Formats: sequence, C-alpha cells, structure tokens
Amino acid sequence: MDSVEQIWNTKFGSNDAWEDVDPDELSYEELIALGEVVGTESRGLSADTIASLPSVNYKTQTASEESTDSLDYEDGDKLTVLSCKHTYHSECLNNWLQINKVCPICSTEVSTSGNS
Repeated sequence: MDSVEQIWNTKFGSNDAWEDVDPDELSYEELIALGEVVGTESRGLSADTIASLPSVNYKTQTASEESTDSLDYEDGDKLTVLSCKHTYHSECLNNWLQINKVCPICSTEVSTSGNS
C-alpha cells in the first residue's frame, strides 16, 4: 500500500494544496493524509496545566449547610476547583479538560491565574 505522503502527493501534488480541499469529497485514506499534512490541534489543556489546578478534599457538611452541588461527593473525595468556583471530582474533570478548556457547567474558560 502507498504511504500517506504518496497518496497525498498523487492526488494533490504538494503539501500546500490542503487549503483548497473539500474534506467531504475525500476517501478515508485521503482524510488520513490530510490530517498528517495539516496536523492536529489540541482543544484541551496540557497535563501540566491540569495538574496545577487547585484541589481540595471534600468534607461532609451538616444538613443545614448542604447544597445540591455536594450530593454526589463523599467524605475525602478529591475535588478540583475551577476559576469559576465550580468543583468536580478530579478524575472526571481531568478527563474532560484533556479535550475541553471550559467549565462543563458555565463554559467559562479554565484559568490557572486565580479568579476570573
């Protein structure tokens, strides 16, 4: 089988031709070649940025202090606090932030520079 580069060059001639391509008209192999020529863009945060977000250990509140936001948390759960003040289980949020840069509830862009 031809290499991805050979497939691309056969159909389009140069690596700069991708700008004039309609992806809806490409075969699977041509789409793979296009991806290699164009590259990928990460929409999420880096592992270092995610690791730098503040976290807290959840402590059960009394019934009068409890809010609906805390119903899924148990004593000792590690929570990550976003700049918008929303909190999430760290493991769940880390997975989300690898592909998204915003809070899942309010869509505020995640920041490590304090309050927003």
